[in-house]
Amino acid sequence: MVRYTKKAQETILGRTQYFNSLVIGDSTLKRHFLLCATALARARYLDRPAKYGVRRVRSWIEFFRVDRTQFLYLVDLIKGDPVFVSNGPRAQAPVEYQLAVALWRFGHSGTACGYRKIAINFGLSEGSVQRWTCRVILALLNHEADVVKWPDADRRALLETVFEEEYGIPGGCVGVVDGCFIPTARRPAREDFTKFYSHKGRYGFNVAFVCDTSKRIRFAQYGFPGASHDSQVYNHSELNRAPQQLFSPGQWVLADSTFSVGLNCVPLFPHARGEATLPGDKRKFNQACSPARVLIENTFDILKYRWGSLQALPSPLRNRSEEGIASCWIRACVVLHNLFVDSGDWFTHPEPDEIEKSLEQAEKKERQRAVRKLLIQEIAVMDEAPEGKN
Repeated sequence: MVRYTKKAQETILGRTQYFNSLVIGDSTLKRHFLLCATALARARYLDRPAKYGVRRVRSWIEFFRVDRTQFLYLVDLIKGDPVFVSNGPRAQAPVEYQLAVALWRFGHSGTACGYRKIAINFGLSEGSVQRWTCRVILALLNHEADVVKWPDADRRALLETVFEEEYGIPGGCVGVVDGCFIPTARRPAREDFTKFYSHKGRYGFNVAFVCDTSKRIRFAQYGFPGASHDSQVYNHSELNRAPQQLFSPGQWVLADSTFSVGLNCVPLFPHARGEATLPGDKRKFNQACSPARVLIENTFDILKYRWGSLQALPSPLRNRSEEGIASCWIRACVVLHNLFVDSGDWFTHPEPDEIEKSLEQAEKKERQRAVRKLLIQEIAVMDEAPEGKN
């Protein structure tokens, strides 16, 4: 379907009305009208501007999630990759164009980053959108080992000091681990789609991330569907299987209460069944670790808010190949996150309505805990009371 600008539509409408007012049988006039309509249909713009204005920085960040300087840095970083070398007689599009399309898709979620919508907005074919995105993903993954890497011994020693001095966690903490659910935009079109269904009520992937004090992702375990538990994903990672290669003696990562206790994994204390509040020492430990636990949550917020496609991956996951492409998409966004995590405030602050809703939920949970505690006390009193006479 041919898309016209507003001025082109007005011109065609005027020509049509003028043509209809004349004699239909005039073949010369009819041919002249058809030639004009064909010329307009073949032209992308009716009046191409001679000079283009420079977009504001805010527009750059809104469209591509990076400013001009960062965009040019990415161009220099990936333009020498072999994936951008054409194997045929026809040259590829400039790297700048391919990167712009890929960044737009990474930064938007749902249908906004679908290849059909992008093809219409950018005036490209659907195949070009897919190929350009895959090329940029491959080019970014070639730098993954240098950008997303586990800290060396010196860096881990520094992290121990920072966690102790700034967060009050002594004893060798070098990072915070948690599972991050990456949802898909739709249900996977495959027979085993149920394994992607998470307890959060959506389909997607579960990825285990470890971040440091600067909210930079230091480790990631990919390849697990949404039904997998956070602890299960971590247990299959190198952090759990080969800790001697990644940790010095006495070093560990902090996890939430759903993780299993390990030599190099220290989770928060969970609530026992029927336990309204934790005992004093356990409660103090959890409270002391809360500021550090917020680091990983903020990391997820920045990652998903800046690279919005991670809020709804545009992949149907019809087969293992598309599943692999989706995992590579996530990995590419993590590379971009680490490259630019120090630039801009991408934390999504809750709106007043959301804050009020959160407070209501917290009050509801507090009332439930109070009722549960009261019931436990009443049951305990009933058990201690002497049996009545028959």
